[in-house]
Amino acid sequence: MEFDLLALHDYYNYTGDTRALYLFNQGILAVTNNISKYDNNGGTYYDTVGLKADRKYQKIHVDLTGKLYEITKEPILKQYRDKWQIYRESHKNLFEYFNLPPLDPRLITITTMLIMIFAISILGVLVRRIPRFHYWKNDSMN
Repeated sequence: MEFDLLALHDYYNYTGDTRALYLFNQGILAVTNNISKYDNNGGTYYDTVGLKADRKYQKIHVDLTGKLYEITKEPILKQYRDKWQIYRESHKNLFEYFNLPPLDPRLITITTMLIMIFAISILGVLVRRIPRFHYWKNDSMN
């Protein structure tokens, strides 16, 4: 909905069509009345059903809510944008912290397999170094 509202606002700015402004204002009213339904204690939901937004989509929520706040100056939009941004910053993973692209799942699988092979071979070397005690049958005792 936020994408649509921004498009309506752009359309209004371009054409001056007051119908677009009316729809934009009604949409902002709907967003401000329902934004709490998209809050997941700092994270965001993708929808009102409760599907958690992934980190990429949460960033979109933060950005779009921020743009709507810049246009409308509605305090609740700033409140949620700031809350969601703080949550995102406090839950960064190493890839985001170092601004790295996400890894291909195939690469993760191959890397995991190589690590397991390496660990098994190290374990094999360690096992061979354990002293073995051999007990021979002492024939002289019989």
